[in-house]
Amino acid sequence: MSAFKGRTAELLFNYIPGSGTQLQHYLGNLFKVEYLLKVFDKYMLEPLCRFGQGLDAEKQKHLFVFGFLVFLVEHLEKEPLYRFIHQNFIIHTSHLMPGNRSNRDLLSQCRYFAKLSRNKYPQILVQKTENGEIECSVQVGGVEISRVTSRSFRYARKKALKAAILELSAPMREETENDPDYVNRQQLREAAELAENERIKSEGQGESPRRNPEADRGKGSQITGKDERP
Repeated sequence: MSAFKGRTAELLFNYIPGSGTQLQHYLGNLFKVEYLLKVFDKYMLEPLCRFGQGLDAEKQKHLFVFGFLVFLVEHLEKEPLYRFIHQNFIIHTSHLMPGNRSNRDLLSQCRYFAKLSRNKYPQILVQKTENGEIECSVQVGGVEISRVTSRSFRYARKKALKAAILELSAPMREETENDPDYVNRQQLREAAELAENERIKSEGQGESPRRNPEADRGKGSQITGKDERP
C-alpha cells in the first residue's frame, strides 16, 4: 500500500500546485474509507475476496481495496497506473485540492492548469502596440497559449487568461466529458429538470381562475338591467 501511496504522491508533486504541507494533507484525504469503498464497488471486488468466518467483511472492505491497489502497482505500467489514480482518486476530489480559496482568481486558475498540464507556471507578457493598444499574452514554458489586444489593460488581461485556461484545461475537460459516470450524472440531472418543468407546467394548466364572489352577487342585475323584486 505504501508503494501505491508513493506513486500517488509522485503524481501530486509533479502536477498539483501547492506547498508540501498542503499536498500532504490532500494525499491523506484521498485515502479516506469513503473513497476506498467507491473503488471496491466500482471494480466489483466482492467476488474476488476470500476470508474466514470470523471476519466481518462488510466492515473490512477497505482492506481488500488495499490489496487490489498493491496488485495494480506491481502489474501496471506507469501511465496506466497514473490514469487509474487520476480517474479514481483525483478527478472526484478536486474540491479537496489546495488553493481553492482563490479559485475565483483567473490567474490562480491559470497557474493551476498550467502546472497540471505542462508542469510549469504561466507568464503574462504585456506590451503596447503601434496603435497605442495593450497587447497581453500568456506563455507557458516559452510557448504562447493566448494573445488578446484591447484598449483596456484589464480587459486584455482578463480575456487572455480566460483563453489560456480553456486551452490548458481542454484535455481534462475532454476526459471528464467522456467519463461514463459523468455522462450518466448529466443525463440524470437533465431528466430530473425536464420532469420538474413538465410538472410545473401541468400544475399551471390545471388551475382554474379564481372567481370573485362580490362580482357574482350582482351579476344578474348588471346583465339584464331589470329589477328582480316582486
